[in-house]
Amino acid sequence: MKKVANILILFALTIFVLGCDEEAEVDKIKKVETKVAVAPEKDDKEEKLNDNLTKISDPEKVAELRQKLLEEEAFKKELEFEDLQSRSFAERYKLGDTSIVEDLIETLTVGEYEDRKEAFKTLQSRYDAPSDYRIRQNELQAAILSQINDEKFGYHAIQLAGIMRINGYATLFEKEILKGESKNMGRLFYWLGGSGRSIEGLEFIETKIKSNKLDKSIQRDIISGLKQFGRSGGKTIKEKVGQIALSIYNKKVVPAKAFEDLKNSRLGYSSADNILYCLYNYGDKKVAPIATSMLKKGVREEQSLTALIRLNGEPELKRIKDYLGDSIRYDYALAPAKVFHETVNKKAEIPKLILENLNKFKNNSIRRVDKVVETLIKMDQTIWFTKLESVITSEVLMDNLLNSYAILRNNPEEIAEALYLIGLIDTPIQSSIISEAKYNDRYFGENAHIYNLLHFSGLFIDLDTSLASEQIASTVDYLFENSSNAFENTLIGTELEDENEVSITLIFNENAYLYNSNKENNCYIEMIDLLNQVLEDNDVDERFCLLSSTDEGIRYLFGDQEYVKVFKTQCGLIPPVEDSDDVEGEEDSEDEDESEENQDESQGEEEISNLN
Repeated sequence: MKKVANILILFALTIFVLGCDEEAEVDKIKKVETKVAVAPEKDDKEEKLNDNLTKISDPEKVAELRQKLLEEEAFKKELEFEDLQSRSFAERYKLGDTSIVEDLIETLTVGEYEDRKEAFKTLQSRYDAPSDYRIRQNELQAAILSQINDEKFGYHAIQLAGIMRINGYATLFEKEILKGESKNMGRLFYWLGGSGRSIEGLEFIETKIKSNKLDKSIQRDIISGLKQFGRSGGKTIKEKVGQIALSIYNKKVVPAKAFEDLKNSRLGYSSADNILYCLYNYGDKKVAPIATSMLKKGVREEQSLTALIRLNGEPELKRIKDYLGDSIRYDYALAPAKVFHETVNKKAEIPKLILENLNKFKNNSIRRVDKVVETLIKMDQTIWFTKLESVITSEVLMDNLLNSYAILRNNPEEIAEALYLIGLIDTPIQSSIISEAKYNDRYFGENAHIYNLLHFSGLFIDLDTSLASEQIASTVDYLFENSSNAFENTLIGTELEDENEVSITLIFNENAYLYNSNKENNCYIEMIDLLNQVLEDNDVDERFCLLSSTDEGIRYLFGDQEYVKVFKTQCGLIPPVEDSDDVEGEEDSEDEDESEENQDESQGEEEISNLN
């Protein structure tokens, strides 16, 4: 009986132990299941978007990274402030620090000689100042103007007031000229000319010239100032400028030899050139004999012929025909012919005369062909490029004209209109900007008119991929400035770890992106990829879309991908690489077969490798 009891006890214990083991196994399974459930949550907050880019969505980690970037930004501003503090008062003012205006005034008026000199010269220089640099404070303006008669710094004060157009400078300069006592009369007159006012000042100088009392030391400034008056003044001022220029010419203030020497020199700003400019643009019919004489001597033939057209009108058509019919003098006639067509007689068939005579000459240089094309474009006579066969018999010349037109036609109006109508910009581009783009020479060759206009659009990126990696921070600023405020509230920090190795922390909306460049690839192209990936990840339609690439760099247009495609098609831009993930971050169409995808990717990689 006892044995049976022991067996029952052992059996019960066995069941108990087995039961405990099952519970332990269940607990173990539960723990494993709990661990598996946590993993996806962690992955959701730290997601690997590609080999170089990690997205972090954990609010605490994002906040931590945001704080770090803000602290770095504050430290950077502190360093900038320390640098600003170490600069001179004039430099600080140019950079926008108005807290030192009183100190600057003291330096300009009673400072040490070298400090005053440095301050005047520094304030004059605009090339190294922000684009909105102006001298705005009344007390500072008054301090500068108070120094124009200073024995040592009067010249510098006049220069500064004239260059910066200090409020009230013209009235004060006029008074000083009429007093006739200033040692810097020439500079006063020159800068007053820029205001285009003061008939009294002009008459004062005219009296000096007619009485042979004009100081030779200021003659150059007076003649340069006359040109300024003519350009800036109204009808009465212009007429007076023409009269004074004629007096200077007749009085031989500028020697006859100076005019003869112009024959073998480039158009410039010598006194002889400036006098001819004033005579030809503002003189009356008394100037015609002078222009005729210069023409016969071969002096400034283009300008002289243009002046005769302005003065004599229709009778000058014969002279234009003579020049166009002469292979040696042909080029000199193009600009005057344009003036004749626009101001005298549009029925004289000047465009036809230009082309017919060009057709008579053999071996026309490309330079001449380009000049003809430019003239016809400026005359708004491009219709002739559709009917060249009616006047041009040489196929070579016809091809050269058409090729030149394809390159030189600069019609940014169409590009500006396309940007607006397609929807890449919300408001039309101003006509003044279009005009600036039209005569901008930043880009040359085929499609130059497109890039010259896009340069002003605020959406265009021209990226020099050969820049050193140290320029990555300024490049990021450049990208943000030309991306239509898409990254307006973005925080970003860049760190150069090694040559061509860059780490970037970027916070966009409520997510952080950690990027580490691939040493083998170009960090600037990877930067574009990073930003495009961020835009895609946040469901933003716009991208940095490829326009063209060369060995020197790569060009992008920022905007909705579909809109950019329409723009490229409409403007005839065919990118060297078809849209692909490697360059524009666009996804391949799902219906493309695998072989086509692989081919596109290999082409993209080859293109990018060529840029490295």
